Amino acid sequence: MSCPIWAGDPLALPSKLAPDIQHGELANGLRYFLKPNEKGQAGGEIELRLLVNSGSIDEADNERGMAHLIEHMAFRRTKHFAPHEIKDFFNSNGMQFGNDSNGFTGFETTTYTFKVRKESLGRGLQLLADWANGDIEFDENELQLERQIVLDEKKLRQSDEMGLRNLLSVTYPNSIYIDRFPIGVEETIKALPLVQVEALYKKLYQPQKMSLIASGDLPDDMLLKVRKLFSQSPRGDALVQQAPQALTPEIRLFKGVPPWPQQGAAVSWSYKLAPNGDDTEQQLQAIAMYCLQQRLQKMAIRGEMFSSAQHLDFTGLFGRDRYLTLSASVKDAEADALRALYREIQRAKLHGFSAEEISAARQDFAKATLGWAQTPAQWANSLVGTARFGTQTLGHVHGPEWFRGLTINPQTVNQAWQRLNATPDQFAMLMSYPIRGVIYANFEQPQLLEMIKSVQAESVLPIAQSASKPLMSVEPLRGRIKSNETINGAKFLTLSNGAQVMLRLRRQANERIGISGVFEGGMLAIPKEQQSAGLVLPVYQQLSGLGDLTQPELAQALRASDMQLSTWVGVDQHGFSGVSGDSNVALTTVMQFIHQLMRYAPHSASDTVKKSVDLANTNYWKNGGPGLNQNVFTTAWPYQVWLEDGDFNVSQAQLDALHQQFFGDPSQLKLVLTGVADIADVNDLLERYIASIPQPKIKQATVAIAPLKPHSGLDAKQLKPRFTHWTIAVDGAKPNTQNAFMAEALSSILKDRLWQVLREDKGDSYVVDAGYELSSAQGLLIYLAHSSDDKSCKAALPLVANQLKRITNTAVSDAELKTMRERMQKGLDNGPNVPYWYAKAQSRHWQWNADPAWLKLDPKQVLSREQVDAATKSWFVPSNWTIAAANCKPDLAALTAEATP
Repeated sequence: MSCPIWAGDPLALPSKLAPDIQHGELANGLRYFLKPNEKGQAGGEIELRLLVNSGSIDEADNERGMAHLIEHMAFRRTKHFAPHEIKDFFNSNGMQFGNDSNGFTGFETTTYTFKVRKESLGRGLQLLADWANGDIEFDENELQLERQIVLDEKKLRQSDEMGLRNLLSVTYPNSIYIDRFPIGVEETIKALPLVQVEALYKKLYQPQKMSLIASGDLPDDMLLKVRKLFSQSPRGDALVQQAPQALTPEIRLFKGVPPWPQQGAAVSWSYKLAPNGDDTEQQLQAIAMYCLQQRLQKMAIRGEMFSSAQHLDFTGLFGRDRYLTLSASVKDAEADALRALYREIQRAKLHGFSAEEISAARQDFAKATLGWAQTPAQWANSLVGTARFGTQTLGHVHGPEWFRGLTINPQTVNQAWQRLNATPDQFAMLMSYPIRGVIYANFEQPQLLEMIKSVQAESVLPIAQSASKPLMSVEPLRGRIKSNETINGAKFLTLSNGAQVMLRLRRQANERIGISGVFEGGMLAIPKEQQSAGLVLPVYQQLSGLGDLTQPELAQALRASDMQLSTWVGVDQHGFSGVSGDSNVALTTVMQFIHQLMRYAPHSASDTVKKSVDLANTNYWKNGGPGLNQNVFTTAWPYQVWLEDGDFNVSQAQLDALHQQFFGDPSQLKLVLTGVADIADVNDLLERYIASIPQPKIKQATVAIAPLKPHSGLDAKQLKPRFTHWTIAVDGAKPNTQNAFMAEALSSILKDRLWQVLREDKGDSYVVDAGYELSSAQGLLIYLAHSSDDKSCKAALPLVANQLKRITNTAVSDAELKTMRERMQKGLDNGPNVPYWYAKAQSRHWQWNADPAWLKLDPKQVLSREQVDAATKSWFVPSNWTIAAANCKPDLAALTAEATP
């Protein structure tokens, strides 16, 4: 058990860490946590973090926003990195500035995060050491540019800040947080003299307030490197950490729309506790919360009040206190849902949890959290929490260490549950989503206190237990694998019902299974008047049950499974995607789920369609994604119906018929599984559950997907305020692997260039982004996006136009071509670490290419000088541009006519 953490005291080192983690403290007080790769794990990359125990609450009244501004300035120049060298460093060895590096300023901490290739470790550590040793260099002109960037960021975050203020006013009433938002105040950001910014940097960045975290392919002399670079600065005079915020000795109420995405109405009950550095208490209370989650989930199965339930650990969301929450989604916003939730809390307080409940909770908890891949990024992020709190953080990366030495029985768990409920700092939340308005309009603090008093006066009996249903109760008639061949390292199978499967073998230890099932069709396969059903279908499937299981029963059956799987409907394709552990149990669950999904219509409650329509409407993003393409393709875009009418007349019969049309024919399925370790096991499961899916009695007619034709103008009314979007629509670029990698590589170079001219040189844009979309219906679209205020909007347009004309006239430099190839190779190498996207990418390439040569890619061949030059000369010509700016009106003729500098 660790010692408590208090301001001014040495930070406790955690009592439970994986045995291969080197951790300790240098003479100047800086702590380090070094986690090498697991045996057999792919090498080459290292995740680095610098945690500074200083944030916005360490600022004086006339310094508000300066901690955040210092974080921005850290990426400008340091003692060992001249202007632009930091950006150039992050754009080397396959990395990209902004994608592989970031900084975050919070109320109590500032965190720097980036990854490097092993050959760049020395420079990466030197940059972290410069930040830690007081060697950020401040230039007046650069400071002025960053002031403008921070002000642009502040204006973009105004609505988010308002929602957080509403939440903090309840969760942290009377705390310093309300007046110390990290983004700061405009007057200070604009005017605080450089000398005061430098002085604050020296005060906030002292070694005893810092922790260095490194995870990945670490060299044997890593600790020596750390000692040499990070011992140069002497211990300072500032406290190690701020004192924890005082607890609020009352139960209180928050109601409304929370400052995070909220799907449907929900109620929650939260506990806030002072940090105590006690690993054991944290673990036991987590088990207790899991037990109560199981009870609420069983209520949902029985159709009582809730549709789902979960427990959440928000520890560290704002401060260092422990912040535990029970949350339950509410069926049709019944007004008594909060009472039902609190009644179950009271029942557990009075009667405790049984040995059977605790055993089930521990087993399910272990299954759900301990089978995850242990990537360097996961380890690094978890160790940031360990360094911050002095305890082992509740994450997915500690494996068996999480329960080591822990006595779990009814006595220990129920005692921990009682101690949790003894905290005076508790609050209830009544959460709604915008389209349905705020629930409980007449429920306020007095009603909350009266409800508590009323429930406590009830005679609450012990809960009766109920068994859960299996995902499949009857084994289907087995199919078979008709053909099996290996091409360029991938295995291709054809099943007896016509389904096709591609298997990519595991490339590193602990690699999770990526899952991607794709069918041709999508939105363009639906008549225009029925396309609204295509928009609602994935949400409807999410809220419905499967086979003979209701949605709560399905959630119960899957709750402890090591998998996530969801459906999607695209423009000209649809399917399902997810990730899973590689155990036979996990893969069996995956295959059974796919079997049920493709064989049966969703199992729906009476209100499911209405809730699905509401949520689909709420989740639709009119300011990007489909909204942008809608402007490019106008009425031809299959999502156009969404903005014409937000209240669809969609029936359950329509949705069930579309589900059958989209997912009912196994002969149309192309299924990809990546990270496969045991081919024999997978083949067996494919025959049992995928090859056994029967073909439909009535075949769906094949729908020809016609190409969409873009037009020359975008509608700025659909854009987020302060944003400008450019779309380059490339006619005749076929959907294939060559064009996909070329578009990704060139869009990344454009992002580098725009970052330089719009952000680094001008200081006008906080957001600079670029990307691409490629499909048989859309063709190739390359998009650029940047933020700006009203004053700088018009000035930014010719800067972007000139970069597009420059890349057309002079192509890319040799250095940029080298960068493109390095980034492509890094993406190819990194696939096992991102199994969801790895499987989806494999599906796309399989769909696009008849020639299996794409399975073995050489960046020098895909991105040859000849092919890159041909793409830049034809893709980015002005006739392909469309522009929309929310803050000003672009003059396309003038922009295309201007000479390139």
